[in-house]
Amino acid sequence: MRTPLVRKPARVEPRFVSSVRPGVASLAALAGWLLLSVGCTGSIDSGNGAGNGTPSGSGSGTGIMQGQNGVLGTADIPNTPAKALSRLTNAQILYSAAALLGSASVVGADALMPELALEGGFQNSGYLQELPLDVVKAFGDVAAYIVAHVSDWPSIYQRYAPCIVGTQVVTAAQQACMATFISNFGESAFRRPTTMQDVAAFQPVLDASIAAGLTSDQTVQLLVQTFLQFPDFLYLFQDATLNQYQLASRLSYFITDGPPDAQLYAAAKSGSLHGGAIATQVDRLLATDMTPFARAFSYDYLELGVAPTRDSTTPKATVEAFVSSARDTFASLVNQNKPVSSIITTDTYAANPETAAWITGQPSTAMTATTLKPTSTYPFVGLLTHPATLMAMSTTLLGSTVSRGQYVAYQLLCLPQTPPPPAGLQQTDLSSVLPPNPTERDEAVARANDVRCSGCHAQFEAYSFGLNKWSGDAHFQTDPRLVDNGPIKTSLGSMAFSGYTDFLQQLGNATQFERCVGDKLIQYGLQHSEYPADLLPTILDQSKSTGGVTFRALMRALVLQTIFSTR
Repeated sequence: MRTPLVRKPARVEPRFVSSVRPGVASLAALAGWLLLSVGCTGSIDSGNGAGNGTPSGSGSGTGIMQGQNGVLGTADIPNTPAKALSRLTNAQILYSAAALLGSASVVGADALMPELALEGGFQNSGYLQELPLDVVKAFGDVAAYIVAHVSDWPSIYQRYAPCIVGTQVVTAAQQACMATFISNFGESAFRRPTTMQDVAAFQPVLDASIAAGLTSDQTVQLLVQTFLQFPDFLYLFQDATLNQYQLASRLSYFITDGPPDAQLYAAAKSGSLHGGAIATQVDRLLATDMTPFARAFSYDYLELGVAPTRDSTTPKATVEAFVSSARDTFASLVNQNKPVSSIITTDTYAANPETAAWITGQPSTAMTATTLKPTSTYPFVGLLTHPATLMAMSTTLLGSTVSRGQYVAYQLLCLPQTPPPPAGLQQTDLSSVLPPNPTERDEAVARANDVRCSGCHAQFEAYSFGLNKWSGDAHFQTDPRLVDNGPIKTSLGSMAFSGYTDFLQQLGNATQFERCVGDKLIQYGLQHSEYPADLLPTILDQSKSTGGVTFRALMRALVLQTIFSTR
């Protein structure tokens, strides 16, 4: 089981190994320049190219099939294919380093990881990843920090090169021992057997160490610091048809958010993954703790990273605790193999003191429960009414019918996005048709009824009405003017509901919601958005045939498709 990484609240300054001379230590930064070079020139472009726009899913067009009898219909999921060489996410880098050097080495390192801007999609998708120089430098800082916090070097020597005597000064005669370390450690770091060229790439570090009179301890630490910045550690290089080791890495990072374990790597080394062994391995991995996957996927899928940036009077640390609770709630649903609709309908949240205090109104110091149920003052239903998600989807403290409607339409239903209004367009004055002291819903209805606005707003804004009693700063409001019932007219047909509970139940059961979850999972698993139109219905049908549309069933169906074994 891979335990979630622990975050230290304060930033910890990086430091190099204390006794390594600066001129020698700077050799490890060479790996950073290699990294930058790969980020700029190593992409594999197709479709509309890497990094252009916010690609979404696959489908043949934007055809809409209207629902009947109050049931939402379906729409083709827009296809903007994009593919590029993928780098590990920050969490995956730390999980991988922990597998090499021990969990203690990465505690606190996440505070040094670079903040990566992301507009839509998933952080593991190469076409969305950028690599400015400050990110390269940050990876160098992280590598130095991790090396400085390894707690047991002797066990690492024993694992990779027992011939190393840490206090002994490195000489030319001992290079064979160091080459053994590079070869063995490199195989674990690169997730594939090393080559003579790999070993030769580290020769400049050895030459400088000998010239500087460094000990084996200092030399190994310098080598490891370089490994942690090396492109083959940070990137997932893939052939047109993935070889055994590339397939093992894709499978492992998809399901566990970390590198292949011993059993999976052994299967790759035996050459059996392209046969029946992959089904055995995926079943084994899916039976393990799915928390790392679920926390990673939900963070991007629900756009939870936006929550702390919203204009809110709530302290940032409290909002970050909300985000952690939402991710843990998502993980609990995945681990219990609940249907994907439970995202929208669950009646249980994972608790932490800040979230428990917010929902119950009790002091956080009195909170000992690990789960939360709805209360009379916070009668939540599903993750859309979780404090973190409410803040993420709301651009104003009142809630914003525009941003919430777009969130439901685009993020949860994968509907084609309407273009923004032209630059410089004046806001339409609808004050003459509004009641005194109008609510945001009153204004939204006025926009939907005005020909100057309806062409755009009618496509998404009504989806927000069911959440009308939930404020953007995550409170349930009892103001009788805040009407949250239907019916509403949407691009997928009319929808009748009695309030937010009924609305969320219907949304969770909608076929289009199920299809959209499948599309997002495909993008996450393949790390790109270029896939054939028949893939989505195939994995949905196969999931249903095994008992229901759950994340485990969808993931298993995807891994067993031919496309999962191709670039």
